[in-house]
Amino acid sequence: MKSYYTPSLALLVVGLSLVTFVPGARAADVLKNWTPPPGKSVAQAWVEKVMAARPELASLTLHGVPPGTNVNTMFASSWPDRIGNADDAGDMNVTTKGWTVLSPALHDKDRFFVLIPMKDLAGNRMGLAIIGFKKPEDNHMSDLEYYAIGLAIRDELQRMTPNIAALLEPAK
Repeated sequence: MKSYYTPSLALLVVGLSLVTFVPGARAADVLKNWTPPPGKSVAQAWVEKVMAARPELASLTLHGVPPGTNVNTMFASSWPDRIGNADDAGDMNVTTKGWTVLSPALHDKDRFFVLIPMKDLAGNRMGLAIIGFKKPEDNHMSDLEYYAIGLAIRDELQRMTPNIAALLEPAK
């Protein structure tokens, strides 16, 4: 089996983990760059449905550029108070470069994060999903197992998404 591990890749993943997941940061401390329209969006309803159906998840957030804006922001989240938070450098690398990041939370040993590009039906990148997993001590899942679940969640969203505007439509 071919290994894709390199010291520089390990440093990249650790560096992105430190940039993306700031321990102790509160939603109120983070810059808001977008305000969602009133009511629940299709994306927010989907996040809530996925969270209810998957007890292994700790969090799920969707990021992208809402139509009519030029800002990269969180537009749906299992933490609704964080909707409208500006994307950081780690988020932007996933969105613009198409990176996928598998990240054990360095300061929160009971979490594992998958940052994965979101795609529309045509396969075009349109943002990112950050999927946080609970990681109890007796859990022995590999990074690739977390990735496989994260990919399945992302692919479910892709099958229902012609474009980002459709995700921000009011939920029915």
